[in-house]
Parts: sequence; structure tokens; C-alpha cells
Amino acid sequence: MVIPLSHRLAFSLLAALVFSSCSDSSVKPVVTEKFEGILQTDLDCRILGGDMTDFLPRPETYVDTTVSPPIVFPPLNNSLAYTCPNPAEVWSVIHFQLSEPDSVWLFVYDEPGAPPVDTLFSEMGEVGAYMIQWKMPKGPGLYRVRMFTARGFRSYGDVEFTGAPTVQ
Repeated sequence: MVIPLSHRLAFSLLAALVFSSCSDSSVKPVVTEKFEGILQTDLDCRILGGDMTDFLPRPETYVDTTVSPPIVFPPLNNSLAYTCPNPAEVWSVIHFQLSEPDSVWLFVYDEPGAPPVDTLFSEMGEVGAYMIQWKMPKGPGLYRVRMFTARGFRSYGDVEFTGAPTVQ
């Protein structure tokens, strides 16, 4: 099958836009949804309960346990997996995974309709699992973490900080 030159040029332009690096983007989306609750996790990242609609889709991985040592395969899906602990006093760890290389942005919001108060990640990510240690941005309260990728993946989760702000 021969693809016409005009289609190849259009595809090249589209690919350049989709696969551009995160540093090329100065646009930071605004969150309009109400912050409703948290997915509660402990220090070991075990889910304890709470808002089960946060941090979807859940991470999918495949581990072949028929061999020794077991083989862990790359992630099967993109996922803003969870944050732990949640609620947190001053520090929490955000976990996310990528099933294919992509430009990724993780923004933090403190209220609907407001611009982000923090950017946790803004770069090209390779396939794999990531952890970002995150310090309470402003003070106690409920914050929304949103993950965006250049290929169109979107997810969010709410995190509650309960501790007193620290002097920097």
C-alpha cells in the first residue's frame, strides 16, 4: 500500500505535535470537577477504603511465576496508580506507570477552577513504573493530582494532607 505524500506530511506533523517534549508546553489545564474524597492507603500502599473512583484505571502488570526467578513484564496500561500514605501528614509518594514512551505531566490543584499549584512531573517518560516523593504544597487540605499524556491518557486522584505546614 502506497501512502500519498500529502498524507505522510500530515502524519509527520501530527506525530511531531503528539510526541513533542513536555518542556514545549506552557498550557496547564484547569480542573473543574469537585474534589470529593480520597482513596485511603497506608504506608505500604495497601488500599484501606475510601473513594474507589480515584486513581483509575488500576495498574495492570503481568508476572510469569512459572519460572525462577519470576519474570516481571512491562506495564500493560498507563495508570496514575495511587499515593501513599493517604491521608498524609506532610509527605506522600505518588505512583504511576507507563505502558509506552510518552510525554507526561502531573499537576496538583488545590481547588476546582484554579490553575495548578505544583507540577510534579513534566517530561518524556519511558515504559515502566515511577514514584515521586511529594511534599505538601501549601498547607493542610484536599489536593487533586491529575496525570496527562501527549497520547491522550487522563487520570486523577485526590490526596489529603493533615499536617502543619513547615517553614522553608
